Amino acid sequence: MIKSYFIDKTKENWKEAYLQERRKYIGASDVAGIVGMSPYSSAMKVWFDKVEGSSQSKENIPAELGLFLEPYLRKKFVEKFKKNYDIDIATVELPYIISHDEFPFFTCTLDDTFIHPDTAQDCIIEYKSTSEYKKKEWETEETEEVPVYYSIQVQWQLFVTGWERAFIGVLIGNSRFLIREIVRDEELIQSLKNKVLDFKENFIDKKVMPMADGSSYTDDVIKILYGESSGQILEDSKKIDELRAILGEFDRKKINFDLAKLEVEKTKQQVKIIMAENELALVDGRKISFKNIKKFVPAYSCEYRELRINSAK
Repeated sequence: MIKSYFIDKTKENWKEAYLQERRKYIGASDVAGIVGMSPYSSAMKVWFDKVEGSSQSKENIPAELGLFLEPYLRKKFVEKFKKNYDIDIATVELPYIISHDEFPFFTCTLDDTFIHPDTAQDCIIEYKSTSEYKKKEWETEETEEVPVYYSIQVQWQLFVTGWERAFIGVLIGNSRFLIREIVRDEELIQSLKNKVLDFKENFIDKKVMPMADGSSYTDDVIKILYGESSGQILEDSKKIDELRAILGEFDRKKINFDLAKLEVEKTKQQVKIIMAENELALVDGRKISFKNIKKFVPAYSCEYRELRINSAK
């Protein structure tokens, strides 16, 4: 691995300089977005960040909180590692953008590292904090579950460094701290490498926009690029042909969508008929409510019954 860029956190504007430097590379946090497995990004967002500049227009409070919590998470990780494995470790920060030996544009940054006393192997530590609402993504101590987008991030870190093992320390809901161990998965790494290399060569390098994916992050990029109308009429025949093909697909999908909506409404009506005057029902742990709701609108008010069906667990 190559230490490509020193992250000097003593400088006042270190974060801005670091983010600017990151644009030159594809990092571990970009990969899940590129392969369509991130709830926080998309291929379009990554493309825009690398080609045009950051699409981040709002404060990233979760990222700021993660940095703020890092000293505490580091302390908890060492304590929990001792409890889980009966091994004392000393963490070592590596404040660099790290590049792959063969593919220098493939990079990662590491929250922390340590040398495992039993194996003498270098190990990665990634710190995470999440809300109580997402605790099911991590399941229980026994299942050792890790959300797929974090697995992808860590596997990319193992790819770039050439190391074999990583650990995630996660604080859940400010009440529980877990450690998850991740072992290098060569098959997954090769698949990610091929997909990301293709994305770089055919989209980033050529400045060709990737396909839309329906995500809110792609919508954000479109708003930035095309937020203002020129008032002109599109007359490009090639683009008109593209629209013609897309509209045919749109019409087919809309028919299916409208049919699906109709089936959903039909099911809701059946539920209402069965519920009749009853307000609540429990079906295999699912709650159904059919309550009277008052709606107040200027000049008049109305009362109606609203049906709510909880999602299946």
